[in-house]
Amino acid sequence: SWILCGRGVEVVHCAIVAAPGDEKFAQSGAWLVYTLDGLKGLTDLLWRSRSGSSAGHAAVRVAVAWAVFELVRGQRAEAGGSGSQPQPESASVVSILVDAMELE
Repeated sequence: SWILCGRGVEVVHCAIVAAPGDEKFAQSGAWLVYTLDGLKGLTDLLWRSRSGSSAGHAAVRVAVAWAVFELVRGQRAEAGGSGSQPQPESASVVSILVDAMELE
């Protein structure tokens, strides 16, 4: 989309970093990025804050973590619980979580 071509993820990232105390804003930003570019967008958002130690960078990581949590919870509910086969996107969710845990 034109938003992605216009560096939309970068703009959302900068906005979240600039307003670290507004959790609803940060979560809305993460969902916007997910809507535009899926898990790839969330990964990009997380990657941009991988080495930042400010409250703003922490807010980005928290917003992505909540988005991933909601995605996993939604996938499990759609699949009928934890005993069902994992959805194809689940491997990508795990990859994002591994990336988050490897942050310095």
